[in-house]
Amino acid sequence: MKIESKHWKLAYDLGLKIYRDEMRLNDAKDELATRGMNPNSANNLLRNLQHILRGERYRRAMSTANTDEFLDWIRRDYGDEGHAKAVSAFRQHIEYFTGIKGDKLASHR
Repeated sequence: MKIESKHWKLAYDLGLKIYRDEMRLNDAKDELATRGMNPNSANNLLRNLQHILRGERYRRAMSTANTDEFLDWIRRDYGDEGHAKAVSAFRQHIEYFTGIKGDKLASHR
């Protein structure tokens, strides 16, 4: 199911609460589901964001537009250091995805 842009900001805000140990993943997922997002998609998006914020590889696909928004918001909220971690996670995702599917993720590059 395609994740709509209206969900990105809410997912980001809820994901930050998870990252700061202010909210549980399941509660954030439920909040997104009550706003019309598929629960599995919500779970994937929230988990991706946790990995991105820590500079770790994530495995679930996100749209290019969603990725761009997350990177912009992370730079705004965490500065250049946080943005560098996020970009590292993104690069690791591209390498992972290219190795698994042979897809070069041209739109992400």
